[in-house]
Amino acid sequence: MSSLSLRSYAYDARRLADFLASRDTNIVAATQDDLVAYRHSRTEAGRDGVSEATWQRDKTLITLVFKFLIQRKVVEQLPWITIGRRSPIDYPGVRGAPAIRFLSNEQWRVFREVGLGGQLPGGELDLSWRGTCPQRNIAGATLALSTGMRLREFCSVLDFEVPYMMDRTSSFDIEATAKFSRRRTVHVPAETLRLIHLYRRTERADVIRKTMQGRVRRRKELAVVHRIDRIQNRIAATFEGKEHVWDVARMPGGLRRLCVVETAEGLEPLSLFVGSNGLAIQQRAWGAVFGAASRRTERFRDSPLVPAMPAKVTAHDLRHTFAVVLLRYLMVKASERESGRRRGEIGNGSMSDHLVHSPILSVQRLLGHASPLTTMTYLRYVEDTEEIVRRALDTWSDPDITYADYISELFTRELK
Repeated sequence: MSSLSLRSYAYDARRLADFLASRDTNIVAATQDDLVAYRHSRTEAGRDGVSEATWQRDKTLITLVFKFLIQRKVVEQLPWITIGRRSPIDYPGVRGAPAIRFLSNEQWRVFREVGLGGQLPGGELDLSWRGTCPQRNIAGATLALSTGMRLREFCSVLDFEVPYMMDRTSSFDIEATAKFSRRRTVHVPAETLRLIHLYRRTERADVIRKTMQGRVRRRKELAVVHRIDRIQNRIAATFEGKEHVWDVARMPGGLRRLCVVETAEGLEPLSLFVGSNGLAIQQRAWGAVFGAASRRTERFRDSPLVPAMPAKVTAHDLRHTFAVVLLRYLMVKASERESGRRRGEIGNGSMSDHLVHSPILSVQRLLGHASPLTTMTYLRYVEDTEEIVRRALDTWSDPDITYADYISELFTRELK
């Protein structure tokens, strides 16, 4: 376990101890009622209840502590009752499936323009805003939304993997940065490419210019790339005094962050999204970006122009949005296809034809799930909360346009 994880668990343990002390008890004497009250204070009290993922970490700590106490014979058993897979200290409303949070079109617009872009809810420029790199942050979030990439995947993308062509969808493969190194192809819509190109020409170019000397001083610890083979998707570089040839898709995130290319001006980072030091912006920094954007939208919660927003929007919420919207769209297209088949406009089709056009299998491939059962979690969520999804995604559900068109429509106004 990393030192950072140990420190996080230590803070969690201190928080639990302080709460129990406020109830005149301690971890050894704690009852089920004490732990349920602690869960309530963390997940439901006030507007800022923690997410399911955060509470799951708290629950893990509580379980480990009590198992340790049982092992040392300090207590005899867990102080709560478990029935099947359910227990009183589970996150409220958990049904044994992952929580799926997604944004409506309007929520995404507010998060993008107000939270990340620093505008006021009415679209005016907020002169008091002191945020940095709005073009980078908007481009990164849009890449996550329009491709379904995880945080560690999109923050490790190299500049040449996303080409400058902006008139059609572009694709590239990921493997080492994907979960369980499961290789898949990522498709980037043209409108997302345009946003990335805008960021390249403005903020990225400016940061690279200002930090050139810093990279020169760090040359020995960087991987200097001297050949990029876009056809074979390989790069050749000098790293730690040796020559290397790497398959780009199989390069881990840590190595990608060290890659630079020598230009007439000096060493330019190969990472697409760069931080203030001129090298790749890391996952923790992206988390801070999303957190700051969420806090900013919270400031305007009383505005009639701002819809009810999640307490904190994360990169994974954008991945869920991609999955739910695309799955719903593909289900509509599959229904239309079957209607055409019944009318005799389309042939009966082979088994492979049905597989190729299966909404579940299509979304599974795009998300990189190992099993369609994982993808079906989204389908079950849609079925169980059909009315909620319909209300949330009404503006995403035009059956006559593709998902790339959805993204294009969102940014037409901004790119004019």
